[in-house]
Amino acid sequence: MKMKKVLSLVLAMTLIVSTWISVNAAETTIQVTIDGEVVVFTDAQPFIDSNNRTLVPLRAIGEAMGLVVEWDAELKTAAFMRVYDPSLETAPYDADEDGNVDAYLLSEVLAFEINNSQAFFGAHWMGIEEEVAEEVAEEAAEEAATEEVAEEAATEEEAAEEEAEEVAEEEAGAEHYAVVEYAIAMDTEAVILNARTYAPVRYLAEAFNYDVSWNQETQTVELTTMKNPEEANMYVVTTFEEAVQSWLIVGDDETTATSVEILSGKVNGVELEKTLISEEEFENIEAELEANGLLAKMLTGFEADNNLLDLPSYRLSLKIKAMIDDAYEIFEWEYYGVEQK
Repeated sequence: MKMKKVLSLVLAMTLIVSTWISVNAAETTIQVTIDGEVVVFTDAQPFIDSNNRTLVPLRAIGEAMGLVVEWDAELKTAAFMRVYDPSLETAPYDADEDGNVDAYLLSEVLAFEINNSQAFFGAHWMGIEEEVAEEVAEEAAEEAATEEVAEEAATEEEAAEEEAEEVAEEEAGAEHYAVVEYAIAMDTEAVILNARTYAPVRYLAEAFNYDVSWNQETQTVELTTMKNPEEANMYVVTTFEEAVQSWLIVGDDETTATSVEILSGKVNGVELEKTLISEEEFENIEAELEANGLLAKMLTGFEADNNLLDLPSYRLSLKIKAMIDDAYEIFEWEYYGVEQK
């Protein structure tokens, strides 16, 4: 009898707490801004889950970030994709290191599966030959569309597609792509609530090069696009010696950067185990750079034991904080080591 009373009390307290949480969540409005602009959520609002993470309606935040949003009902997976224009020649990839570019970055995708504490990231390159094959297919399809007889048009379009496939196979073989794929461990999950799908905004934003901060006073998640260090005349120099790698942040004569600090260094979403380079070693490196004709001043740097050369593919990112003209700014340097498929 006593046990039944205890269970009844626990149940009653649970209902009271649940009601309080629901009311409190309804009264608290969580805002999200991207580069100072407030994201408008219409039929569903962001909320803070039990893991103290902000979850946001996926479509509104994705579109505000300029991403393509896809929902797979069967797999219960939300995918956010950034698509690059091949003509911009983003992140060139030289597969055989012969000095000729073989591919460019085409897309980056982050996928959240409902009730899964892992997210999945993938970056995909388009081969030069593949781009040519697609152009051939498009031209052939346009010619087919101008034919008077619909059957002939369909036949020619079919032939165009076959021709495009043959071009792709002959000129580039079956290996058009280079990819980077990895899982990201999270301390929360994407969920479905009241028939709406929510994704954790921090993991989404960081995957697409945003700095994330929380403004307690205004209850706002602030997303800020991180700049390229080169905009402040800062450059990253990497050295590889067996299992130890060094990353050096250097500046040219025009940089005004001071108080430079590396906030994080991640490989495939996992923080590197870093050791800051000593001042004595700084001097030695500066002397070596000068001896090699590189007039640059050392700003900061670190070493890591992670052997990136052992990884088939990887995405390396450094988050850098620096004082620029009496104001702190956040920068991100990113590099892909890719595996050709």
